[in-house]
Amino acid sequence: MMKIQQLIELLKPERVLGKVEAFLDLRGLSLDSREVVPGDVFAALPSMRSGAVPGYAYIQEAVQRGAVAILTHIENMELHSNQPIPVLGFQNPLQAVSKAAASIYERQPEVVVAVTGTNGKSSVVHFANQIWHRLRYRSASIGTLGVMAELGEFDHVSSANLTTPDAVALHKLLYQLAGLGVSHLAIEASSHGLDQYRLDGVKLSAAGFTNLSQDHYDYHKTKAAYFNAKKRLFTELLSSASSAVLNADIPEYTELLEICTQRHHRLMSYGMNGADIRVEKQKFNANNQELKLKVFGTPYNIDFPLLGHFQLANALCALGLVIGAGGDVRGSVSSLAYFQGVKGRLEYVGQFRGGRIYIDYAHTPDALKTVLKALRVHCESKLAVVFGCGGDMYQD
Repeated sequence: MMKIQQLIELLKPERVLGKVEAFLDLRGLSLDSREVVPGDVFAALPSMRSGAVPGYAYIQEAVQRGAVAILTHIENMELHSNQPIPVLGFQNPLQAVSKAAASIYERQPEVVVAVTGTNGKSSVVHFANQIWHRLRYRSASIGTLGVMAELGEFDHVSSANLTTPDAVALHKLLYQLAGLGVSHLAIEASSHGLDQYRLDGVKLSAAGFTNLSQDHYDYHKTKAAYFNAKKRLFTELLSSASSAVLNADIPEYTELLEICTQRHHRLMSYGMNGADIRVEKQKFNANNQELKLKVFGTPYNIDFPLLGHFQLANALCALGLVIGAGGDVRGSVSSLAYFQGVKGRLEYVGQFRGGRIYIDYAHTPDALKTVLKALRVHCESKLAVVFGCGGDMYQD
């Protein structure tokens, strides 16, 4: 069990107030004062939402519940100098929380991969999970669809409120899944999660990038800020010993390739222009796609059971992540023929008067355009669409 002095030496806070009992055991870490139990560190963070009450307003409640230390922004420390427990101050408390969570909940699956991009993240982690399952690994995925794993007696599907859980919840999940025997895990890395340091401390074997289009400008304000948040996965989180899996068919490929080259990542590109995983030929049928792929120079013929080029692109990203993290190449490629679609992603739901009906959760202009183009090539006659439109569609 980690001691408080060990945590201080690891995190190196800019300032420490109060007496530190060096050998005091730390039992956990909490962002919610209502969930604090004796022995926890309470992270009193600034509010991430306009009008919300900041975490330091609940320090007194956390102390009463048994917190043994407070982690907060250095600017708030003087407000709590009279606390009976040590207060650790940081210029970047969000990153400090992630590092603390990774240390307190230190067990992680042996192989963890992450994917970022505007569209396709849920499909990529779902597909990676399917490949690993066919390779007979105990695997799981974390993202918009929740925590999904096929663990025999531990079969588990749970919901989640965020694409990328907060740092404490994420590291607790890693700890729990590793304890259940999960050896391989795929995680969605959202722009919010990356910008808020939620994945810092996760030991990544590979990371992938799908695409970039308009989304979340209510938070990031500009496309440049949005892209910069996503680039953190490669500029700061992925180590030089790990694999970067990049979509060679997108405009951002050249910039990402330069970043990953400078960071000495093991590079892997996929797509119609991919150097390592290349689509040589693609034939669209009513219910599937006939593919000729070349993977590291070896040709493969695959009957891919899902519709749409974008689904193939997501499948190839997942393939790259699995291979980049050490998966068998031939076995991974052959698994593409057995893929099952993700719920809500061009999901077949039935027929009406001979026409096939699909549901898709496309929620950006680019995603809707992609879905319609994807279906058009599989359709010999009329294509009809019904869609809804949400808010916050900021135009850069």
